[in-house]
Amino acid sequence: VLNYALDVPGYGWRYMVGFGAVAPMGTLLMLLLPQLLESPRWTMLQGQREQAEADLRLLVGHDEAREMLQEWGRPVPLCTWAEVLSPKGTWRRQSLRVAVFIMALSLTGGIGTTTVYMGTIFATDVNLHEAAKMTSIVGGMRIVVQTVSSFVLVD
Repeated sequence: VLNYALDVPGYGWRYMVGFGAVAPMGTLLMLLLPQLLESPRWTMLQGQREQAEADLRLLVGHDEAREMLQEWGRPVPLCTWAEVLSPKGTWRRQSLRVAVFIMALSLTGGIGTTTVYMGTIFATDVNLHEAAKMTSIVGGMRIVVQTVSSFVLVD
């Protein structure tokens, strides 16, 4: 039945593969999701310290769990947005400025739009198979270069 409903020339097989992937992923998610632990920090904030400690011991070991619970028990000082946006310390202010600059450059530089339409741009010069390969390579290189440069500039 789905085969006839999704019979779009040139694209039908993609829809069928997509529907074929959804059921196993959904089943896997339904089987594994109940096995996940709640966040130990959230459990502790809900007043269930013993359960949080048991979950932490399971995840990180006895000694580290005890240290984490002691740290979580300390009061957290509140701060204002002004303190967040103008942190104390020269290196923090510089890191914040560089991070905002990188974000603004990424958003206004057009690299995101170019990456989205890269396949169409390449397809005008080469066949679709080569365009897809070039899009993957150039898109991956862009992500690596942007990530590495962000780490270098912010740190």
